[in-house]
Amino acid sequence: MSRRSDVGEPPKPLPVNPFPPIAIGTGLWALAAIALFIVRPTLVQHGAGWWFWVAVSGVALGLWGLLFLTVQHRTRTRRISNRTGLGRPDVDRHT
Repeated sequence: MSRRSDVGEPPKPLPVNPFPPIAIGTGLWALAAIALFIVRPTLVQHGAGWWFWVAVSGVALGLWGLLFLTVQHRTRTRRISNRTGLGRPDVDRHT
């Protein structure tokens, strides 16, 4: 059996850019919403009209996720530039 002290430090996390998969997923939800909108009368007749709204919800959540990632990235970049002093030169940070 391995003891906890035998195990080295945990590995550092890999750098991951979550923007592309979320953008692709949002695009796929948008395509699904368009396709379901076209056949919506048939879906409603068969009691599956809610499928369209699921796709619309997927688009809305995907857009929210992209907005969240954009704001998070800007905030992180701003904090790093403030720490390193590599921020915008036209802004006086000492006041």
